[in-house]
Amino acid sequence: MQFPPIFRTLLACTALALPGAVLAQEQTEEQAPALDALPMTPSDAPEEETYLAETHADWQILCSRFGDDEPELCEMYQLLETDDGPIAEVSIRALPGEAGFPAGATITTPLETFLPTGVTFRIDDGASRQEPFFVCTVIGCMARLGFSQDEVTAMQRGANAFITITAIVAIEDPIEVPISLMGFTAALADLRERMEAE
Repeated sequence: MQFPPIFRTLLACTALALPGAVLAQEQTEEQAPALDALPMTPSDAPEEETYLAETHADWQILCSRFGDDEPELCEMYQLLETDDGPIAEVSIRALPGEAGFPAGATITTPLETFLPTGVTFRIDDGASRQEPFFVCTVIGCMARLGFSQDEVTAMQRGANAFITITAIVAIEDPIEVPISLMGFTAALADLRERMEAE
């Protein structure tokens, strides 16, 4: 299955121009309360300076500044690709204790994603979980996940996670996209240190 090239290109350009935008949407009352603790994201502020703070293997640490008196907001980011090129992106935040999850992620897919199937996520050969999309914007369609400590540990020990998404033009042919876990442990530790330093 292939998404139309124009949508893969749009996603890639957006990922480079607006890193972190995938966590920019406001929470709705229907969403899991534990994810309400996600902090304001870089794209929530109109005047920001986003920069690459660090790289840990296949993960980038992207941070945004909003002003001299505001703390930086950082996330770990990976552009997901298949043999046909960029197809999705994932950003992960370290969450405070009251969130109920140690980490939360937002996955962004192209606009022509078939929404009823949601996003399927698994770690290596582990069990799959399915999450719904919660919004589509000009940069793509987004699903939000909270990771339990067991899932975080599995990702720290694992080699790859996988998402499965479906294009509306090929509903019978979903595509599995790998997420490299190389550098995951170091990147998450980096995020936690930055969060604690705020």
